[in-house]
Amino acid sequence: MNVSHLKASVQRIGNQSFATQVSLRSLSETDKSGRRGDDRTKLFAQEMKLLLSAFSMILGGLIYIAFRKESLRMFTWFEDLGISPLVHTFRSWLAPAHEHIPYTIIYSLPNALWYLSGMLAFSRLWKNENEKWFWIFAVSIIAFGAEFGQAFRVIEGAFSISDLAFMVGSLGIFFALEALLRERENHEEKEIT
Repeated sequence: MNVSHLKASVQRIGNQSFATQVSLRSLSETDKSGRRGDDRTKLFAQEMKLLLSAFSMILGGLIYIAFRKESLRMFTWFEDLGISPLVHTFRSWLAPAHEHIPYTIIYSLPNALWYLSGMLAFSRLWKNENEKWFWIFAVSIIAFGAEFGQAFRVIEGAFSISDLAFMVGSLGIFFALEALLRERENHEEKEIT
């Protein structure tokens, strides 16, 4: 590579960096249509959904790892991955709390958290409203269908009213978050006009 090629590459990188700075700056400035912050609000809403989705997924997993029986298949996977000592240490730290945590938190909350995580993730991934609601409906059918499948012994597991109650709670939290984020967007649009 000669010096002129190197200079051209540095110039392109500099121009791209400048373009990135300008586009980031434009998020906080008024565009030609007079809409200030609209992109920022949507970005905030999307990133909040992603963050809450990840938090729900991780918290549900940690509850499972900390308090569920070691006969579950995942503990064999931990052994195969060589992380069993870490998992056992984690479980031993939380063992004193096990007797104080309600049964429903250990056995019903994780599924509800994973259901909420799925709805938030699909809501974040699909920009098209029809596709978004299709996938949220699909994950809801799977979540509630699995629970009712357990009731009719079509799916292995134990049917639980508390599982259904927690999932309905997750659905309510999801709709409340959607409404809250939509209200925030509408409020900013009204301030602009």
